Amino acid sequence: TISSFEDFLDLAMFPFGGGVFYGGLGGGALAAWLYARHKHKNKALYADLLAPAIPLFHFFGRIGCFLGGCCYGVEAPVGFVYTQNPIEQANGVVRFPVQLVESAFNLLLFLVLYYLLSRGLLKGRLIFVYLLSYAPARFILEFFRGDTYRGFLGVFSTSQWISLLIVAGCLIFFIYEKIRKS
Repeated sequence: TISSFEDFLDLAMFPFGGGVFYGGLGGGALAAWLYARHKHKNKALYADLLAPAIPLFHFFGRIGCFLGGCCYGVEAPVGFVYTQNPIEQANGVVRFPVQLVESAFNLLLFLVLYYLLSRGLLKGRLIFVYLLSYAPARFILEFFRGDTYRGFLGVFSTSQWISLLIVAGCLIFFIYEKIRKS
């Protein structure tokens, strides 16, 4: 039972165990929406302006993950060997550089979103382009991560489940919008 605000927060945060990026994305999206609402900004335009920034900042964040040794990849015949990682199981074996692959993907996604924004293409939908591009990529990249401490529910990691929910949520939104317009 929920008997305090702290209990509520604990319960609300349970699904996000291992979803540090997704938790930040959700919190940032909520803060941006509240700000746009409070300042009477066009929420779709505001989301379009913010959409390219998300993968740009994530690009740098994943480079930080690589340099810090977190989010390390699975054992692989080619890759990098950590020797001083504070996470002991990451050390001493060749690891696939999943952080660098995700970083490169985020840079490419930033360039695509920036191009679409600068050309005025897909107005009011760029955040969905981001979500429907990133979530499936993250789902796939999770199979190449070796850091199992971030949480699993069944056969998928927490981030994979969140990715599936994001794709489903976007599809439901588009179906709802189509029904509403007709």
